[in-house]
Amino acid sequence: MKIVPQKKLHLLTAVFVLSFSALYAESAAQFDSSQDYKSSDSFLMEEFNYQGPHNYYGELGVGGMESGDFDGYSIATRLGTHVGDKLQHGFEFEFLFARMKTNTRSLSGTATGVTVVTPTGTFLVADSLTSQGTLEEYFWMLNYRYEGSVGENMKFLYYIGGGGGVALMKFRNKQHRSSTVLSTPPTPLPSGARTLTDTDIEPALQFFIGGGIPLSERVSLMVRGRVLWTGKEEKVVIGRLDSLQTAAKSKTYQLGAEVALSITF
Repeated sequence: MKIVPQKKLHLLTAVFVLSFSALYAESAAQFDSSQDYKSSDSFLMEEFNYQGPHNYYGELGVGGMESGDFDGYSIATRLGTHVGDKLQHGFEFEFLFARMKTNTRSLSGTATGVTVVTPTGTFLVADSLTSQGTLEEYFWMLNYRYEGSVGENMKFLYYIGGGGGVALMKFRNKQHRSSTVLSTPPTPLPSGARTLTDTDIEPALQFFIGGGIPLSERVSLMVRGRVLWTGKEEKVVIGRLDSLQTAAKSKTYQLGAEVALSITF
C-alpha cells in the first residue's frame, strides 16, 4: 500500500515547526511557558496535599495515523497539570479519535470466486468485486510525561512519556459486486452490495515524544509522535464465504504524528 501522503505529512510538520522556530526565536528567548509559569490555583492539589509549584494546560492536536494497510487522520484533546520544582512532571487525560481506511481493493473474473445461477441453471462468474475497510477508533487515555527545555537564545521545549487506557474500535467492510453474463455481447446482471460491521473494546497502551517552541507566555506550538498498541487486527476480505481472500490488514500497533497547540493557564 502507498503511504506517500503520510510521509508528506511528517515532512510538512517538520517544515512547519522549523519555520515557526525562526519566526519566534527572538521573542521566545525571554520566557519558557512550561517552566516559568506558576499557578496560584489550588484545584486538585489540596486533594493530594501538594504545596509545590503547579499549573494546568490544555492541548488540541491534529495529524495522521497509520497501521499496516490502513491510514487516515486523527484528532486529540488533552487536559493536564504540571508539578515539580521546575514543573517538569505532567499528568494528563487524553481523548483521541482516529479514522483510517484502505484503498479500494478488487478482484476480477474467475478470481472473485463469486458465481450467480440463472433461472435456466447456468452458472455465471462475477465480473468484478471490490471491498473497502474503514476503522474508527476512540481512545480514552491517562498519561504521564517528563518535560524540559534546552537553549539559551531560543527555548526549545521537549517531553517524553507514555500512558494507557481503553479503545473503542468500530470496523466496517463494505463490499460491492457487479456481474455480467459471459456472452456476446455481455449481458449485465444486477449488482449487489453489503456492509459487514464489527465493534470491539480493547485495552490500549502508548509511548510518545514531543517538542516545540513557545509562541507567547502561555501558548506553545508542539509536534507529537506516538506509537499505540491495541492488540486488535482488522482484515478486509473479498470473495465467497468459503474462499475468503485478504485484501488489506491492520497491525496490532499504530503510528501517529500530530501538530498541537498548547495553552497553559
